[in-house]
Amino acid sequence: MKPASVKAGIKPKVVEHKTGKIYNTQDIQWEISRDEILVKEKGWLINGCLRVLPVAL
Repeated sequence: MKPASVKAGIKPKVVEHKTGKIYNTQDIQWEISRDEILVKEKGWLINGCLRVLPVAL
């Protein structure tokens, strides 16, 4: 069953900016799990874009 906001045609939109390095920590794993729930159960559409910068050797 879709939540009322989706039935009414209202789709949440969120823009999240992360800076610096991102590591596979428990916090990041929790965010991924939370996002999966928002997509599967709440009908959210989440698009991601990572910008990879060159590493100086």
